[in-house]
Amino acid sequence: MRIFIGVDLPESLKSDIFQLEQKIQEQSNKGNWKPADSFHITLRFLGEIEETEVKSIAEGLRSEIKGFKPFSLNLKGGGTFDAKGEEQSNIRVLWLGVDGDLKALNRLYFQTECVLDALCYPRDHREYTPHITLGQSIKLKGGLNTLAPYFKTLNSSFEVTAVTIFISEVVSGKRSYRPIERIEF
Repeated sequence: MRIFIGVDLPESLKSDIFQLEQKIQEQSNKGNWKPADSFHITLRFLGEIEETEVKSIAEGLRSEIKGFKPFSLNLKGGGTFDAKGEEQSNIRVLWLGVDGDLKALNRLYFQTECVLDALCYPRDHREYTPHITLGQSIKLKGGLNTLAPYFKTLNSSFEVTAVTIFISEVVSGKRSYRPIERIEF
């Protein structure tokens, strides 16, 4: 099973993000765009693990985040990983930024890492950059700066009340993310 841990988003927010994504698609020549049901904030990607390991991870998370208080986040701006070209029009990953109670989100990330450390999963040494991926391998018609007005149109806040374990699988030739375990605070 290909697994990751993250924060699932409310369906209404996923719908708003999808509408924004469609507007941005009009400003691109190509890209691999995420479907609405795939929007989330990743806390930690684990990759391939055995199905039996999911139970241990869920139990560890349940114990570690017990007593954690719900907190609010909102969407703010956008960005890229590895944008290239004269106007940064070739983009490996295009994402929406996250703002709000980042202290609580980072604490949730840290507690997730503690659970995984205790279960002997190797640590991810990249800096944690919370975001919501819109698409990958994107070629914009104009430069990256043409997207700034679109990112300003989405100002939605939402409450984080749980951590979700997702399975990442290929369905009908497309990558799909499906919640398999939800751990409420």
